[in-house]
Amino acid sequence: MGEKDVNDYDIQALVDAQLDWEEEKKVWQAIQANSILQRRYEELVNQKKLLLAWWASENTIEPVEKPLDHRLYAVQSSEKH
Repeated sequence: MGEKDVNDYDIQALVDAQLDWEEEKKVWQAIQANSILQRRYEELVNQKKLLLAWWASENTIEPVEKPLDHRLYAVQSSEKH
């Protein structure tokens, strides 16, 4: 795998740690030798960081101090137990 053989999918796989050691070395060599590939690698790393930050913020547990929605406690009077 030379510099010309590395494509966007290879760089994405590198960012996502999906390459074996030999493939990873070859992709890194191509990235280091090509400023366009370097830029794309940096874009993908930044994108992944932003997605991870967003995902973490979307999946946080509500603080205990915040009152829960009163509708969560509503029980229908016709409900049988």
